Amino acid sequence: MDEVANYWKQVAVASTQQHEQIIEGQREEIQALQKRCQELQYECTMMKASNAMDFRDFCLANATPNGQVPLSCIVNFLNSASDGLVPPLDNKRKRQREQRVVPPSPVSRAVQRLLFLNRTPVREGDFDDLKLRLPNFAV
Repeated sequence: MDEVANYWKQVAVASTQQHEQIIEGQREEIQALQKRCQELQYECTMMKASNAMDFRDFCLANATPNGQVPLSCIVNFLNSASDGLVPPLDNKRKRQREQRVVPPSPVSRAVQRLLFLNRTPVREGDFDDLKLRLPNFAV
């Protein structure tokens, strides 16, 4: 009986030691992650400070004589500083498209009619009627 009790005591002690090792490993991992998190927070704070200094320098360089900075300059600066994440003030194209409106020509209307007539199914009795409806495009 003593041997069985000693065996279970040894198993309990071994499992307790194993659990303590696991817990200690997790504590060390948590401490390392907390340290890394603090380092990342510090880096983020320094990046914000650097961005603020860049923006301050930009405002001082682009200020008008009365101390104002044009909104378009600010938005363009933010667009370039954020690698395009901040959208530009207006979506201007590098090359402007022509803004003229072309009225539909009567030829395109005739072509549309022709396509419609060719798309409709033709029955035997409708063939004569179809000949009469097709426009003559003889050149």
